[in-house]
Amino acid sequence: MIRVERHRQGPRLYIVGLRIHEVHLGLAIVAVTVLGAAARLWHYSFWTGAVVALGTYMAVKDARDLLPHTRDTGAWRLGLHRRFAPLRAMRYADLREFDRLAGLLGYDRSVNPLDLAVAPRGYRVLSRIPRLPEPVIRRVVGDLGSLDAVVRASQRELEAVEGVGGVRAREIREGLRRLQEHNLVDRYIQL
Repeated sequence: MIRVERHRQGPRLYIVGLRIHEVHLGLAIVAVTVLGAAARLWHYSFWTGAVVALGTYMAVKDARDLLPHTRDTGAWRLGLHRRFAPLRAMRYADLREFDRLAGLLGYDRSVNPLDLAVAPRGYRVLSRIPRLPEPVIRRVVGDLGSLDAVVRASQRELEAVEGVGGVRAREIREGLRRLQEHNLVDRYIQL
């Protein structure tokens, strides 16, 4: 029911299989503490203030995740994160079957997956662009075929994909440009 996963950017909390952000946990801590004190379940004290301060810190620290234009990930949902639907449906033991994973990722299941040269197709990169629906991502990757082709696609080539008009094509190109700049800055900082 409640699970905490270890992650390189810090622990991840899942409740009933859904990821909870620190901002939501912080807001819940503040709400429960204040409502409990108002209902006289406990009285205001130093410890009550410390708990409210902790909850406020958690909420303020990650408040940028609440606003669409300041989010750091395209996989964000209001309050909860979920894994890619087909992966959620698979059991852990099934993840060791390479042919099932290859089929899930869109590769031909009749070919031995160990003989394939796997190249990025663009799903993960496109999912980081805010407000880009998953069906559109699938069509863009399906039509263009590889991440390299997606990155190099012109405005006109993107508009030719079903469900991608002029505005969305510009959003995709601008989102890819921002991701490339962000990646360059991250590499520079790590040097």
